[in-house]
Amino acid sequence: EYVRTGRQDLAIRLGRDFTDWLRTLKDREGEAELDTILGDCYATLGHLGTAAERFDAALAAKTGLSIEGRLRALRGAAAVADARKDPGADRRWADLAR
Repeated sequence: EYVRTGRQDLAIRLGRDFTDWLRTLKDREGEAELDTILGDCYATLGHLGTAAERFDAALAAKTGLSIEGRLRALRGAAAVADARKDPGADRRWADLAR
């Protein structure tokens, strides 16, 4: 709800606590999905370095991320890489195209 209403700052605050809870449950898929949402929130607020970290965490091996979640994370990582003028941005877009 916070994301939809433009309150990414509140979504991030709530998301941090929820991430800790998911780690306690060892729910890697849920944590990866939340990392993708938080990556979008951080990117919207202009915190591109933190956004990149969240997308990378979501895309890490053995997260169990759904296909849709993986596509969202790849798109977010590519967009952030472009915005940061990262030399690896082309590779990020190529990963999305696969």
